[in-house]
Amino acid sequence: MRPATYSKVFDERKRRVCGLWRRNIWYYVRLATVDEVTGKKSVKRVRLETARTVAEARTAMQDLHKDRRDHNLCPSSSEVRIWRTIGGNTSPSTSR
Repeated sequence: MRPATYSKVFDERKRRVCGLWRRNIWYYVRLATVDEVTGKKSVKRVRLETARTVAEARTAMQDLHKDRRDHNLCPSSSEVRIWRTIGGNTSPSTSR
C-alpha cells in the first residue's frame, strides 16, 4: 500500500468505523457541510490533530459532528485566509 493513501479504520472488534480514515500517522474524518452563503454542499476530510488511537479519533469525530450540528465548526484555512485578506475577523460568524 502506498503511504499517502487513505485507509479505512477498524475498531478493536474488526468493525469498520464509518467516516473515519487513516493516512500515515494521522486520523481523518469525512465531514459533509453546507455553505451558509451559497447553500452548496461539500465533503471534506478534516485531520484530527490530537487523536493517536482509534478511541480518541472516534471521540474527536463525535465532537466534530456535534459542532457541525450546532453550527460551531471552525472555518477552513482557505476561509481564514480570505477573511484576513478582506480585513475581517478569523471567524465569519463573529462579524455579523
